[in-house]
Amino acid sequence: MKIGYICDFRKQPSIPETSKVVALQEAGCRKIFSDCLDFVGDEQPNLSSALEYTRAGDTLVIWNISAFSSDTSYVLNVMQTLQQRDISLQIISGTFSDIKPHSWESQVMLEVCSILANLEHRLK
Repeated sequence: MKIGYICDFRKQPSIPETSKVVALQEAGCRKIFSDCLDFVGDEQPNLSSALEYTRAGDTLVIWNISAFSSDTSYVLNVMQTLQQRDISLQIISGTFSDIKPHSWESQVMLEVCSILANLEHRLK
């Protein structure tokens, strides 16, 4: 089953949420979760709900990777969770479009996120 997730920031102009919902529905999502945050780094309670809702073999569909926040270590944690739980990731807009849990794309994403998280930590 495909589960959708959208994250928008109130203070940042972007594509309207309704367009994203339509895109996720057209991608085959049966259920869609969304968060609207004030600031990058705010809690994403509906992302947690989406992750709890998904089961092994499901696909989490997002608009782009920024849906997982701009904190690279958080993205890394989400990617590891998806991989451990055998959940695929489909990104509608971006370089990687369909990432299977144990694919080379998944490994690349994990490695890149890990490197970026390490760099962010060093710069803080």
